[in-house]
Amino acid sequence: MKRGIIMKRFKILLCIICASLTVTFSGCLSKEETVIVPPLITPIDIEMKTVPVSKGSIIQELSLSGFIVPKMNEIASFKDGSGVITKLHVKVGDTVSKGQAIAELNTDDIKLSLKQAQLAYNQINNSYQELLANPESSKNEIDRIKLDLELQKLKVDKLKNDLANLTLVAPISGQITYQYPYVIPGQMISAGAPIYMISDINSLVVEGTVEKTDALKVGMDVTNKDNQKGKISQLDITPFQSMLQSGKDNKSYNSIRIEMDGLSPEKLGSSITLSILLDSKDDVLKVPKSAVKYYNSAPYVRVLKDGDRVEKFITLGIEGSQEFEVLSGLSEGDEVLSN
Repeated sequence: MKRGIIMKRFKILLCIICASLTVTFSGCLSKEETVIVPPLITPIDIEMKTVPVSKGSIIQELSLSGFIVPKMNEIASFKDGSGVITKLHVKVGDTVSKGQAIAELNTDDIKLSLKQAQLAYNQINNSYQELLANPESSKNEIDRIKLDLELQKLKVDKLKNDLANLTLVAPISGQITYQYPYVIPGQMISAGAPIYMISDINSLVVEGTVEKTDALKVGMDVTNKDNQKGKISQLDITPFQSMLQSGKDNKSYNSIRIEMDGLSPEKLGSSITLSILLDSKDDVLKVPKSAVKYYNSAPYVRVLKDGDRVEKFITLGIEGSQEFEVLSGLSEGDEVLSN
């Protein structure tokens, strides 16, 4: 009897647990999701811009940036003298004349040596004059003292020359444009050490560097934005201003000098942009640069023919600012894609 009651209660409890699990499980099931249909995207209608191949003139120019600098520059130095600087007679910006004293080295020692040598010369000369005045003097005595006198005169002349070398004079007329930083009174200077840069600021040129090309020649015409005209006067010269490239690429560069009209001293040191006329042609086929593509360095264009794009390899001539000359591969009137 007791056992029957227990089994009945167990069945009721089991039913309750099963009912709970059923409710819990059904609550975990997700509702059916609504399928979102992606919107249809209309393709962009790309307009193919074409340009007809035409004939006309084309100019090839090379752009150059340079600096306005003096045409003539001279380094002033004590070429044969060395010593301690005692006097600097000029500074940067001063105008000097050729032969003007601009700096001095210490002359105390050499002046003393010169004074002693001059006294010795005077003594020998007096003895020589006495022998000449004495009729009893022998020829040998006269010849000996004459030789001593000549040797002493050479010593005096050398010391005078050495003294003159201790005064620096301007090698040309112009303006002091640079004083080397070690040039100060009290500084020891060796022979040949640069002291000043002197420049003729009344004769100016443009100097700079440009990528090396066989197209550049001395005598080529040059212009700037103000239509000032000039000509290339030198290639591969050493520029007054350091315009050497940084070496970040493997290109070669020409140093270039250009003589131009209208360069005034007030523009000294200013930068200037110039255009060099390399070549010009008339009545040639040409296409815009934007139409030219490259495959393995070979130029080609896309030609629109009967609504289809046809790729054509072409041969290019000179390059203008916006266009290329076409030597072969296209005909006048061909429609080329420029975008």
